Amino acid sequence: MALIKQLDRRGVTASYFYLESLRFAKTARQASAIFGLCVDKEHRAAVKRRESAPLESHVATVRITGDTFDHYFPPGVRVAKNIEAQIFKAIKAGKAEIKMDEGPGFFGDAGDDD
Repeated sequence: MALIKQLDRRGVTASYFYLESLRFAKTARQASAIFGLCVDKEHRAAVKRRESAPLESHVATVRITGDTFDHYFPPGVRVAKNIEAQIFKAIKAGKAEIKMDEGPGFFGDAGDDD
């Protein structure tokens, strides 16, 4: 999964924000994710094959906590297969806390790549 939105960085136009790492703590009611940036889907595939490096490996940090966490990960519901999808939904809905140079609303109109 990835978020698709154009961004100029280091003199390069890139658009593929991929999930670099994920932390999920149901009892603490917290989910956090770090997003990296690749030029495009093909570049990301080359990074996965260790043929290239990402443009940036930490371009955004996302946190979902408290009541927002409960909304996207309801108590009593098994979420193991849906964690990434729910994080992406919270980001696009503007409900996640996002830290990045471009500001917290940057991903509001981003596309998806499953």
